[in-house]
Amino acid sequence: MRYRERVYAPASLWVVVVAMTSSLAVAYGYVLGLTWGLVTFALVQGVATWWLLATAPVISVSNDTISVGPASLPLSFVGEVDALDAGRTKAARGPRADPHAHLRLRPGVSSSVVLEVTDPQDPHPYWLISTRHPSALQAAILAEPHAVGPDVNVAG
Repeated sequence: MRYRERVYAPASLWVVVVAMTSSLAVAYGYVLGLTWGLVTFALVQGVATWWLLATAPVISVSNDTISVGPASLPLSFVGEVDALDAGRTKAARGPRADPHAHLRLRPGVSSSVVLEVTDPQDPHPYWLISTRHPSALQAAILAEPHAVGPDVNVAG
């Protein structure tokens, strides 16, 4: 494994989820009592936490494959790789996006990497992947298969 990153939801989304869960708990607690309010908070917050963690995609690069969530692509079919900053990511998501592209985007993550797909059988012209470490991901994808060096494992 040359690279591994789990792209978690940003802190701002966690704050919004806790605020919404708390609001719901206060509403139930006001009508049904404190115990039901606390139970509502615990249950809804538990489900929301599970959902935010379960939907965090894992990006991994091995010597021959890149995987993003359940999708994978052999590195032999990767052409140009470009690390995008916030401005270029915004443009790539919107006005310049190809409807056939494979997009794995995470709200709140402003940087990304775009991979050109050179496989003529693949319907996707490129992959656009949200990442908090675009330069490190780009370097891992472009590294020679026999390159020796420490693995990069970053928490998102």
